[in-house]
Amino acid sequence: LIKGIRRSYPPHLVKTIANSGKIIIYLEEGYGTDIGFSESDYQSDNVFFKTKEEVFSESDYVVCITAPSQKEIDMMGEGQTLLAFLHYNTHDSRNKMFYDRKINTISLDEIIDEASNRRVVEDLRATSFNAIKAGIIALKESWGDDKWFSPYREHIKAFVMGTGKVGAHAINALANFRYTGLRNELVANGNCKIAVVALGFRETGDKDFMNKYILPNADILIDATYRPEGKNHLHIIDKEQLEVLPKDAVICDISADKYDVSGETHVVKGIQGIPTGKDKEYGRPIFHRNHDAFTDESYIPKEYQLTP
Repeated sequence: LIKGIRRSYPPHLVKTIANSGKIIIYLEEGYGTDIGFSESDYQSDNVFFKTKEEVFSESDYVVCITAPSQKEIDMMGEGQTLLAFLHYNTHDSRNKMFYDRKINTISLDEIIDEASNRRVVEDLRATSFNAIKAGIIALKESWGDDKWFSPYREHIKAFVMGTGKVGAHAINALANFRYTGLRNELVANGNCKIAVVALGFRETGDKDFMNKYILPNADILIDATYRPEGKNHLHIIDKEQLEVLPKDAVICDISADKYDVSGETHVVKGIQGIPTGKDKEYGRPIFHRNHDAFTDESYIPKEYQLTP
C-alpha cells in the first residue's frame, strides 16, 4: 500500500479468482482503500485480510503490480512464487538474488503472445499519456499564470528522448494535447501550440549537440528511453547538463526502473538525480527543485544525488 498511488484489484476480480477453485486469497490489511473500497466489499469465504508480513511469508503466490521492496522480498522464502513487473533485462543482481534464494518469479512484462510476439500485460499508451499530462500540469505550475496564459510567449517546446513504443505514445500525447481543461484554457487565453521533437540515441549520445541545440530550448524534457544492456546503464543527461536547462523547465520521467546499486553494474535513471516515483510519502508524482526527495536516499542513492 503506497500513499497516493492506486494499484489495487477491484472486489469482483478478487472474488472471481477466489471462487474459481480451491484458492485462498490473502489481502494486505487496508487493501482496496486506494480505489474506494473497504474490507467488507471483498468479503468472501476464501478471502482473508492479513498483515503485510503474513501475506509475503505465508502465500504460495505473491501478486504485486510493481516489484516489491527489498524489505518485502526478504519476507519471502524458498519455493514461493512472485508475480510482478520485474524487468529482468535491467536487474541482473535482483534476478540472481531470486535464483540464489530459490524464489520463483514470473515477470508480468515478459508474458508474450506467441502469435503476435507482443506483451500480454501492458498499457503503454496510458503510461505515456498520464505521464505527459502530469508533465504539462507541472509546466503550468512552473511557469505561473502570467507566462502560461500569455498569447505572446513562444510555443511549448517538448523533446522526447527515446523513439520506441513508450516514446511514440508520448509524442502522440504531446502532438494531440487532448487534456480538455488545459487545452481549452489555452485556446481561449494563450498559446496552445506544442512543437514536439523526437531524439534517438545518436542525438542523445552527442553531448555537444544536446547542450547547444536541445537543452537550452527545452520547456519539457521527456525520458522515454530503454536501456536494456548493462553497458548502457549510464546517465543520458548528467548533472552538469542539467545546468543548461531553463530554470522553469520540466523533466518528465516515464522510465519504469528504480535505482539498483547492489551489483557491479548500477541501474540508474536516464537523467541524473531524478527521484524514483514511488510516492510513499509525498502523495503525487510532481517534485519541485527544492523537494526533500532529491536528498532522500530511499529515492536517490547518495552517489547519484545532485549538488545544491
